[in-house]
Amino acid sequence: MSALLTELLAKRRRLDERIKAEVARIEAGEITADAVVVATADLLEVPLGVILSKTRTSRIVKARWVAAKVLRDGLMLSLPQIADALGKRDHTTILHGLREIEKHTDLCIKANSIRRSLWRVSA
Repeated sequence: MSALLTELLAKRRRLDERIKAEVARIEAGEITADAVVVATADLLEVPLGVILSKTRTSRIVKARWVAAKVLRDGLMLSLPQIADALGKRDHTTILHGLREIEKHTDLCIKANSIRRSLWRVSA
C-alpha cells in the first residue's frame, strides 16, 4: 500500500472517530462547535474533511457559511473561535461569510434547521 493511501486512510479513521465522539456528545445534550460542524456536514451532505479543508468550491464555501451562522447564532462564538472551528481560517473570512449568507434565504433556512435540530436534542 502506498504511503499516500495509508495517510488518507489514517485521516479517514480520525474523522470517523471525531464524528462518533460528536454524535455521542449531541446525544448526551452537549453541543460543541465540532458537533455543529458535523451536523452541518451531515445535513448538507458534504464530507467533514472537505468542510475543514482549503477547498473553495461554491458548494463547500456555502456549507462553511451555514456552519458559521449556526456557530454564531447558536453558540455565540466569536469570529476567531468560529474560524478555528472551521479549519483555522481567518476571522475576516468568517465575517465575510456571515454577511454573504444573509443574502441567501435558502442557506439561512438550513442554518436555522440545524440549530433547531441540535438544540432540540439537548433540551
